[in-house]
Amino acid sequence: MTSDRERFVELLSKLVDGSMDSRDRKQLRELLHKEPHWRSEYANYYQIHALLHWQHASQLDESGEEGTNSRSDGRLSEKLTRWTWAAAAAVGAIAATVLLSMSLMEDSPGPVASVTPQPLGFQVLSVEGVPQGPQLVSYSPDQRYTSDRIAIEGGVLRLRMDSGPVVRLIGPSEVEFLDSARMRMLKGKLTARVEEGDEKLIVETIHTRIVDLGTEFGVDLAEPTHTDVVVFEGAVELRERGDLTDGPAHTVLREGEAASINDQMQVRRIENVVMQEQEASWTTKTVNSASVIHSVRDNTRDPSSMFYYRIVPGGMHEDATAYVAKRHQWNSLEDRGIPKWLEGADLVETFGGDRSNSDLEIDVRLREPGMLYVMYHTRNAPPRWLTDSFQDTGFEIGMEYPRGLETGIPMNVGAGQGRLLPFRVWQRRVAASETVTLGAPEQANENGDSMMYGFVAKGLSSEDL
Repeated sequence: MTSDRERFVELLSKLVDGSMDSRDRKQLRELLHKEPHWRSEYANYYQIHALLHWQHASQLDESGEEGTNSRSDGRLSEKLTRWTWAAAAAVGAIAATVLLSMSLMEDSPGPVASVTPQPLGFQVLSVEGVPQGPQLVSYSPDQRYTSDRIAIEGGVLRLRMDSGPVVRLIGPSEVEFLDSARMRMLKGKLTARVEEGDEKLIVETIHTRIVDLGTEFGVDLAEPTHTDVVVFEGAVELRERGDLTDGPAHTVLREGEAASINDQMQVRRIENVVMQEQEASWTTKTVNSASVIHSVRDNTRDPSSMFYYRIVPGGMHEDATAYVAKRHQWNSLEDRGIPKWLEGADLVETFGGDRSNSDLEIDVRLREPGMLYVMYHTRNAPPRWLTDSFQDTGFEIGMEYPRGLETGIPMNVGAGQGRLLPFRVWQRRVAASETVTLGAPEQANENGDSMMYGFVAKGLSSEDL
């Protein structure tokens, strides 16, 4: 019985002498998936073959004979000069190495355009500002459609796939359906929510495959150099485009994490995600956001840390979320509510786990003059970086400390409700483009209490300037 190794060598020979048929090509692709370390050997083998052709052509050139260049697909055959033939043979073979490597090493996802889109049924749930026109498909709410692709020039189209997931396309966007639960994103931005009982959703881009694990996540392909992925709930796997296996994923992103992936499958943390609560919109491009906060950066260098700071313009109000991927909420301690000078400020959700990070430094930059407010747990002595640079307002706000999900006890709603921990509010006036560095929280006191602080920012009114 022929071993995989022997069959691989045999298939390489068929590849270079042109005798490979479709079954051979399929088997070679399967072997390259099964044995990834053979891929470089495959590429080297083909390049050596190209160089031998070039050397042979040079010898023919010296003997005064003409060479003939024939494309492998048989569509073009012409006589070239001896030097052109030699160069074309080598360059063409090396180029074929790259192209064949792409088609052979990446299975059905292939190069992004290699899989034929399939018609899929979906129901439109809502349409907001999507342009209409004679060359554009008109979508109407509560209508069912069947198509292999969706393209919108602007606005927002929200739909439910027949397999269950709800997808929100933000235009300009274009996607193709590859099967009932797999789509290829060609451009734009989307948010997908997959509930229990829905079929697993896979979103492919030119950089990665995103496999949902029961979640709500966003994908942004606004730029050709990278794909941004943000997880709002649950988790997703990031896989190489040709990885159709059930083996370990390249990267797993969980709730509150975001990453940018390039075509080399290099994964980089995204530190800021700006979200509008009411509109359910989001962006990783803080430069163009409506927030008074320009950016939030920290000194975390752990490559496994992919948490983002969630910036919510105008998000400071009763029951506002305090931490990324946690249920803690900001509430006034009394039923009279949050004071006007604090209400409506741009909120930053921090990381609850940083309460024990003694080396933490957070750089906050505002895009316009404003007030920066820090909410600090009163059970811990305020650190020097806070007392030296901020002024105590004398006001305290509460953080609702939630009970475990396993208890089934819901969060309380409204001012003065729930298990509230007191936080003192400190303030500092900040100039436009000024960067303020926040330090580490004080470590746990004798009672073991320690809580991560929060912060918000609010632009100054014309009277304050």
